[in-house]
Amino acid sequence: MTTQPPLGRNDLLASFYTLSGAPNGERARHSFDDRIRAASAAGYAAIGMTLFDVEASTADGRSLEDLATVAAGHGISVAEIETLGVSPVLTDTERMAARSMFEAGERLRARHANVVIARPPGTDIDLDAAAATFAELCDMAADHDLRVAFEFMPFMAVATIDQASAIVDRADRPNGGLVVDAYHFFRGGSRLADLEKVSADRFVTLQISDAVAEPATDLIVETRTARRVPGRGALPLESLLRAIDATGSDATIGVEILSDELRALPLDEAAATTAAATRELLRQARR
Repeated sequence: MTTQPPLGRNDLLASFYTLSGAPNGERARHSFDDRIRAASAAGYAAIGMTLFDVEASTADGRSLEDLATVAAGHGISVAEIETLGVSPVLTDTERMAARSMFEAGERLRARHANVVIARPPGTDIDLDAAAATFAELCDMAADHDLRVAFEFMPFMAVATIDQASAIVDRADRPNGGLVVDAYHFFRGGSRLADLEKVSADRFVTLQISDAVAEPATDLIVETRTARRVPGRGALPLESLLRAIDATGSDATIGVEILSDELRALPLDEAAATTAAATRELLRQARR
């Protein structure tokens, strides 16, 4: 087995949606091998896969180990597997789905798995119960050498980083932490000052994208179709990165751009454009 170097604050991870070439929830327009090749050529250190992408990429009998080997052969890894939606109190069905996800992650030699509490805004969340659920997920994932990253979203019950941090901190697991998606962060009402309260080791991965200044009426449509390449929107991304860097975080720089415009580009152009724009953002933020 080829061991990839650990990912850190200077490494770019192309999320599934950035290179899929397909609308949200649909099978990738580009093959796994082509995405790996394009990501590697653009300088990405890793890519991500969704659960349905894992199923689609192995539908012909191909093994997950083979996918990991193909990635390693191009000098990158399949670092991320997402997204598991769970209840505030884990059900037996969700427990089985989590085991399946974590087993797949281990076979892919992944670094982390993303989870979300799949309940609509306004749902009353018992933080202690949610923390117990997250702790159980972390313990299950630890058996597969995976970190678990909790994601907060403006159109879910856990919408802000302070709510998500409370759950992660109460769970108190060494392999548990946060996904900080720039779109979700700013559209959900989180503040840069909130980042100061998060310990450096709780940042598992970032998900960088830009957006116009004024939120759309329908955030779900906007997040799935109208995110922008870094630097082509109005979100204060440099300030976000500086605030996270100030904590001492070594979080991987994920690039997650769900965009109709990006999907229309040839795969190599989409990979090169997103990687170059994100590297320029990092250069500006860290100069």
